[in-house]
Amino acid sequence: GTGRSLMYPLLALLDGTGLRVSEALALRWGPRGVMVGPEGGVVRVTEAKTSTGIRDVPIGQHLAAVLIAHRQATEGSEGALIFADPQGQAYSRHGAPRYGLRRVAKAAGVEGVAWHTFRHTHATLLGTRPEVDAVTLAARLGHADPAFTARTYIHRDDDRARALANLADDLRRSGR
Repeated sequence: GTGRSLMYPLLALLDGTGLRVSEALALRWGPRGVMVGPEGGVVRVTEAKTSTGIRDVPIGQHLAAVLIAHRQATEGSEGALIFADPQGQAYSRHGAPRYGLRRVAKAAGVEGVAWHTFRHTHATLLGTRPEVDAVTLAARLGHADPAFTARTYIHRDDDRARALANLADDLRRSGR
């Protein structure tokens, strides 16, 4: 290819979709994988932990642009792995990607970052938004049970807890 491109597009994909790293590393370009354009795109997960994990995950313009640049840098052809080693083989999550994650985390001064950190962050950011319902979030993450998604990935938001307390006060004062 014209250049190596791995960590930024991989981390952007994990952060922007909530995919498991194993799902991301198995992705290919094209209709049975990732289709992107200037308006966004879709990530089609065809290799997953469970049958519920087989799903389409829509992506926005920013992530699509990152993936388009990655495809150009690596000259990714239709059907080719999106994240392939220099010989065109699939990366193991334990090889170069893991070393790269450690290197990026160290450079950022962050400890305790693992692949699943990105999945938790994605789910927590979306799951704490009032406009995101648990069923849709569970489907995006490949879960059959929205309650499992809520218990596992949606963490308490102190700002929202304070807002609820203020709302309760306001409702009491207004007599509702």
